[in-house]
This record gives sequence, structure tokens and C-alpha cells, in this order.
Amino acid sequence: MSNLTGSLIANPGMDRWISFLDDKTARVASGKVEIGQGVVTALHQIAAEELNLPLDRVTLVSGDTDIGPDEMYTTSSLSISMSGGSIRLIAAEAVALLKERAALRLNCAPDDLSVVDGAFMQNGADTGLDYWSVAGEIDWSRAATASAEPKAASDYTIVGQSTPRLDLPAKVSGAAFVHDAAPDDVTHARILRQPGQV
Repeated sequence: MSNLTGSLIANPGMDRWISFLDDKTARVASGKVEIGQGVVTALHQIAAEELNLPLDRVTLVSGDTDIGPDEMYTTSSLSISMSGGSIRLIAAEAVALLKERAALRLNCAPDDLSVVDGAFMQNGADTGLDYWSVAGEIDWSRAATASAEPKAASDYTIVGQSTPRLDLPAKVSGAAFVHDAAPDDVTHARILRQPGQV
């Protein structure tokens, strides 16, 4: 358990973090929300990178604890170190589990397989298997172990690259910010201080 982040210890079920959908996309969840720092875009990049998928085949669900992890609050740089680190570990473990299942079907070692856009390749040839053809054979409710080695930074093609922020189009067009919530029957208070003397 020493390799697990605090978020993974609190939310150990892999299905709280990741799922492979019928439309050949992946859904990755984070308990962190966008408050103007671009964290949702960064977490999206981390997920796509580790899953070996293009950005448009990964959806990042943010702050929905009905289907994703409860990571408490979004503050300072914890979003990347805790949630980003957790997503990286979960995605690496998911790829390892998927490779194991594909290798069983192909009667080869998992290390004989590589992944291109979610498709399993063997000696550079497409095997006809991909994440989605084997994902249903895995129990995703299992607890994360952080036992899979994440991708080396030298192999990154998405993380570290300039990517359009996911949150900016809505902000520019007048969508509400997370802080704009005004629930009914909420009382607000503020401290009024007399002007200071110079």
C-alpha cells in the first residue's frame, strides 16, 4: 500500500476512477474541480497519456462523487500531485490488466504486446484485440494496487504539450463559474471594519 496516493487509499475501487465505454472511449474520473487553474485539462492529458489514447477518446469527469472518487477539496497544487498521481497509477494498472487479458487470448506474454490508440499490437502487427474487446473480462471493482509501472516521462507525447484548455470556451461564452453557485435559503455574512487611520 505504500505506493498508493492518499486519494487511492480513500477511494480504492478502480471503477471509481476508470471505465471503458461501448463507443471505444475511456471515462476517467477525478474528485477535483476546475476553479480557473486549468487542472481539468492537465488531468485529461495525464489520463490520455498513460492510457495510450488520443485526447478525444478520453472523457474526464470532474467532481462528481456519485460516479467518481471523493477527493475532498480542490486546493493549491494537490490536484496534480494527488489526483494526477492517482489517475496515472490507475491508468497504468488498467493498461497492465488489459494487456494480461489480451496476452491470455493471444497465447503470448504481456510484454510481447504494445498499444497504439487502445489497440494491441504484436511485432508491429494489429492483433485484432483492443482495450474494449477484453475490458469486460476484468473485475474493475477490485482495489487499486499501484503495482504497474507508469510510462516514463521520456515516452510522453501528450503531457508537456500545449493543449487547448477545456474550461475556457464556456467561460468566454458566459457560463457560470463553480463559485457562482447560489443555493436557495443560504445566508451569507461578512465582516465590516471601520476605515483605518493613516
